Amino acid sequence: MKKNNSILIIGAIIGALIGVGAAYMYANQQSEEGEPLSLKPKDAMNLGVAVIGILRQISELGRK
Repeated sequence: MKKNNSILIIGAIIGALIGVGAAYMYANQQSEEGEPLSLKPKDAMNLGVAVIGILRQISELGRK
């Protein structure tokens, strides 16, 4: 059980860092273009599908 806890903690830290980095890049790009921060529903849906695909690939790593 101890190994699972450390895997969860490491995964949470990595996920948080990736999330902060992605938000920073998105905000930085929007500010350079001079546009207000907005995310269109189509873009959000595409992003969600891509994240689901990445999660499926990660779950496949655990099965091997």
